[in-house]
Amino acid sequence: MKKLLLLSLLALSTIFAKAQSTEDYFQLLAADLNTNKKAIFVENMQFSEEESKIFWPIYDNYRAERDGLSKEKLAIYEAYIDMYENLDEEKGESLMTDYFKIEASIAKLEKSNYLKMKQALSVKRAVQFLQIENRINMLIQIEVLSALPIVQP
Repeated sequence: MKKLLLLSLLALSTIFAKAQSTEDYFQLLAADLNTNKKAIFVENMQFSEEESKIFWPIYDNYRAERDGLSKEKLAIYEAYIDMYENLDEEKGESLMTDYFKIEASIAKLEKSNYLKMKQALSVKRAVQFLQIENRINMLIQIEVLSALPIVQP
C-alpha cells in the first residue's frame, strides 16, 4: 500500500506543474486519483471473488455521493482563492459555515457506508475500507490545502 500511495503522491506533485489554473489542477488531481484508487483498494483488500461482487457496488455508490460533496468542497476552495486577499469577517464566516456543513455530510456518508460494508461483508472489511479511503483522502487534502494561500491578518 505504501508503494501505491507514494506513487500517487508523486503523481500529485507533477499534476500541479501541468495545471494551467486552479480549476485545471483540481480536475487533473481528481482524475489521477480516481484511476489509482481502485488499484490501491484491490491491492490492499485482496478481495475474494464473492467479496468483490459485494464491495464494488457499495463503493461505487459511495464514490458517486462523495464526488458530489467533493465538488461542493472544491467550490468553497475556489471561492476562497477568488476572495482571500479581500476576505472580511462576513465572507470568512460564510466560507467556514459551508465548509463545516460539507465536512459533516462527509462524516455522515462515511458512517453510513461503514455500516453498509459491515453488514454486507464484516467489521474488519468495513474498517479496512475506511482506513484506505481516509489515507487517500488525507493525501488529497495535503496536496490541495498546501496549494491554498494562507489568510493574512
